[in-house]
Amino acid sequence: MFCNSLTTANKIKASVMFFVHTKQEVDRKEYSSHVLKQNQKRALLLSISMLAVTVFMFYLMNSNEVFATPIQNLGPNATTTNNSNSERSQELFDKVKNSVVRIDTLVQYVNPRITVNDEPFLQEPSGSIGSGFVYDESGKIVTNYHVVQGAQAILVKFLNGNGYKGTIVGVEPLIDLAVIQLDPSALYNEKIVPLPLSSPSEIRIGTPVVAIGNPIGLTGSMTEGIISQVGRIQKGLFFPDSWVGDLIQTDAPITHGNSGGPLLNFDGEVVGVNDRGVIADTSSQSTEPNIGLAISSGTVKRVVDIIIANGSYDAPYLGILVSDIPAFFPEKVGLSEAKGAYVLSVLPDSPSSRAKIESDNVIIKADNILIKDKADLINYIQTKSPGDNLALTIIDNNGVTKAYDLNLESMPAEFGG
Repeated sequence: MFCNSLTTANKIKASVMFFVHTKQEVDRKEYSSHVLKQNQKRALLLSISMLAVTVFMFYLMNSNEVFATPIQNLGPNATTTNNSNSERSQELFDKVKNSVVRIDTLVQYVNPRITVNDEPFLQEPSGSIGSGFVYDESGKIVTNYHVVQGAQAILVKFLNGNGYKGTIVGVEPLIDLAVIQLDPSALYNEKIVPLPLSSPSEIRIGTPVVAIGNPIGLTGSMTEGIISQVGRIQKGLFFPDSWVGDLIQTDAPITHGNSGGPLLNFDGEVVGVNDRGVIADTSSQSTEPNIGLAISSGTVKRVVDIIIANGSYDAPYLGILVSDIPAFFPEKVGLSEAKGAYVLSVLPDSPSSRAKIESDNVIIKADNILIKDKADLINYIQTKSPGDNLALTIIDNNGVTKAYDLNLESMPAEFGG
């Protein structure tokens, strides 16, 4: 019994040990399997993360248009753009350089108080330098009136150094334009290439432009800018009681000697005739930097063609002094908006006085064209001619709207006629 019981106990012990070992083996296998699965999950997540990073980096590298434009513009492409602009400017200059001229004038003053052999004494002659451009194939040159004012001799010089005598065809002192005829010998010696005028409808704010001329005698100089504004008005250079309209404002540098030269777009068309700067200090006559004015091509075309045809130009005359609406007027007459041209005074023996227009009234329409300020009225009248009928809608100082019809006349000499 004892021996059999011992044997049975050993068998049970062996079975238990087998079961324990088997259980441990199973546990080890399950644990290894679990660890393997966890490692596989980590590897998968790592692979997905790496793939996402790769895709994102690829997207960034191929999205320069969105993310890298500012940096791109500061890199090699900026140089390419600058080179392109430089080449474009050079091409324009080469295209028009033989059509832009330098104008040298000689003025000899007479002093009537001093006589020599009973003849007035001629003081030491002086001269000035300006610019101009070829207008037509017959050798007409357009420039400013103030360039040739009082000239007793005119020399027109091309960029190649050739110079020819010029004679005045006609002038318009108020708008400040003049036409010169080249000596016929120039037509045989030079290739006369007129510069085309730009359509007024193509003259827009922001358009790149260049000014070519002879500032302080530096022949064939070129400066660049944009059209800053259109429809500007300024008092006449020689007639402070009269206004000149249809002026182009540009930031292309314009200085003494540029006067009369062309302001061009990059198609080689004349958008205006460089005229003046804006005076910043009346005592020194210094001008505001980056503000130059040019006579618009529309006005140039109209005035120059009439000068060539008739030898002179008749400016239209309305006969009023105007300003923008003063602050008190809208409230006084019950206007909701301060729009219109305010009549400061009516000049005697003028179209306006004959039409019984009164001062302290506001012009709100001209030929059904809305007038929002004095510039609108001045610019519109400048498109008219003496003899043209003009219909005005006016609000008087009692707030009553009235209609007037009148005929424009020729500008009197004291106002620039």
